[in-house]
Amino acid sequence: MNCNKCRTMLSTYIDNELNNKDTRIVNEHLKNCSSCLKELEQFKNVKKILSRLEKKEPAPFFETRVMGRIRERASAPKTISDFIIAARKVIYAGISISVIFVGLNMLLLQPTDKNFYEGVEEYLLQNNSDAGGIKGSIIMKSEISKDDIMSLAFLEKEEQ
Repeated sequence: MNCNKCRTMLSTYIDNELNNKDTRIVNEHLKNCSSCLKELEQFKNVKKILSRLEKKEPAPFFETRVMGRIRERASAPKTISDFIIAARKVIYAGISISVIFVGLNMLLLQPTDKNFYEGVEEYLLQNNSDAGGIKGSIIMKSEISKDDIMSLAFLEKEEQ
């Protein structure tokens, strides 16, 4: 027998609730294991201290009252606040699942090819180059200067 198994049986051993076979096994282990024997002594000390305490009996009909309250709450009609609490849980669970789903999709469906974005940019610029003028072309954010922004603002103002 190992120490973990013995330790789990010590409480029942002290209370003489083990069968004969397990009692013999624990006795044999305790003869050869000082740490389990020490723990057995600690259990015995705790039991001795607890036995000195005054035993208190529960109030009359304590169990009946407790069980009555449990039955009362279980059979009580559900209120609107119970419905709201349940609805919130469902909504929160749905939102959580949606966020996880969207996050995983964004993570797993990202293009792994570094040239993907360059190809998209090139495609968009080719398809919009024939539209002519500033409104018909796509300008990448990294290519825009403060002067470009001022020019666009003046052009928009002139067109109005």
